[in-house]
Amino acid sequence: MSTPTPSPWTRSLGPALLALGTFAVFSLVHSLSFQPLAARYRAQLTEAGAVGASIDPRLAVSPVPPRVQELLRLNSVTSPEADRLMASGQLATDLVRDVSELADGIGLDIVESEPGLVTRSGGTLEVRAQLRLRARYTQIVELLDRFAQQRALVRIERLMVSPGEGETVDVELHVASVLLKRGATTP
Repeated sequence: MSTPTPSPWTRSLGPALLALGTFAVFSLVHSLSFQPLAARYRAQLTEAGAVGASIDPRLAVSPVPPRVQELLRLNSVTSPEADRLMASGQLATDLVRDVSELADGIGLDIVESEPGLVTRSGGTLEVRAQLRLRARYTQIVELLDRFAQQRALVRIERLMVSPGEGETVDVELHVASVLLKRGATTP
């Protein structure tokens, strides 16, 4: 029995059909996998531009990466909310509580904690707190590492370490947390 030989027309159409089939598979994968991701990314860029533009108008021109957008969202408040929080005194006590929880989670002894001032500038609120701690030096380094891992805008304004009893050190820590005000114009 002999196998039928394909006609010249079929032989020339075969590569085109193979290319068309490959294109169809890639199009299907693209529309099912990559288009939803691209749409979500475009939506995040639009939202980031809105948040960033309300903080700094120059950010509306360039797209803000999604992680920066999330950081801005987590560390910003509207102007009316900033006024309410500043009047309530809640920000300073929250900062003391957050730093105390971080320190306590590592095993540091909190000797004294005190909320500081809340200051306002054109586009920010800065909240301060002072703590006196007793710990081993390695625990202080771990505390600083935990500050670095937080998704908050926290600044160590003063860190004074002095010898304590035995293997411990006495630490004076002044911390400031920054909240950005949405809708405020920055110079």
